[in-house]
Amino acid sequence: MDLKTYKKYLRILIITVAILVSLAITTGNGYLAVLIVIIGIFTKMNLSKKLDEVIEDELLHKVAEKASYLTIQVVCLLFALLGVFLTTFETYVPGYTLIGTCLAYSAIFILFVNMLFRYIFSKKYGLI
Repeated sequence: MDLKTYKKYLRILIITVAILVSLAITTGNGYLAVLIVIIGIFTKMNLSKKLDEVIEDELLHKVAEKASYLTIQVVCLLFALLGVFLTTFETYVPGYTLIGTCLAYSAIFILFVNMLFRYIFSKKYGLI
């Protein structure tokens, strides 16, 4: 399959999944919505396997790597700062202590997962 056909099928798949998920949500069936998304993911993976052309290269992977690293830094910093603000300034922002605590723990969890994957990939590629 060529790239033009792949993009056409991908657009049709995205529109179909969006319509079916919205119908499932409006009828109150959350399990059906999740099932539709999972089927859509597997269908997209199947379409990608049938593609003859290369759509990813090393430059694309490098850009995605840098973008995800910067995203982790920004999100963790914002979560940590907002969490500290909401938990310490309870007199100015009453009732949001629990949200601040959740944001702070989310930042810690994201950093922990990042450290875990760095350790795994460092061992895999012989850096440690």
